[in-house]
Amino acid sequence: MSRRLLRATLLLLGLPQALTYLGALLNQIAVNANLGMMPVYMAACTVGDSGTVMHGVRVLDEMHSCMTPSSNFIILCDWINLHAAVLSPGDVLLNLGDLTVGPAFWAWLAYVLYRAAQPRSLC
Repeated sequence: MSRRLLRATLLLLGLPQALTYLGALLNQIAVNANLGMMPVYMAACTVGDSGTVMHGVRVLDEMHSCMTPSSNFIILCDWINLHAAVLSPGDVLLNLGDLTVGPAFWAWLAYVLYRAAQPRSLC
């Protein structure tokens, strides 16, 4: 395999996978640091609605809790408000990796076919 093809393969096929794995790793760090729950920063948490409380934190569902000052790794938790959803940086990387894996594969395949169609010199 030529160096160009190896670089193209690593870039086009490896980068989307790396984004996906990095996003999953960041989410897992946030969940493990917060007793198995992903803290969420949202307006519903400040209303004072009586909900389920576990370990002194209000639980929104089986995976999410309200973000409090005692939450760990706040920068990795769900705080990016898109109005339709509240995402974490890990979620953004997961979505970016998911959106780019298909186009990256087709770009890699086009590059491989283009390189295969090039005439080769014997020198």
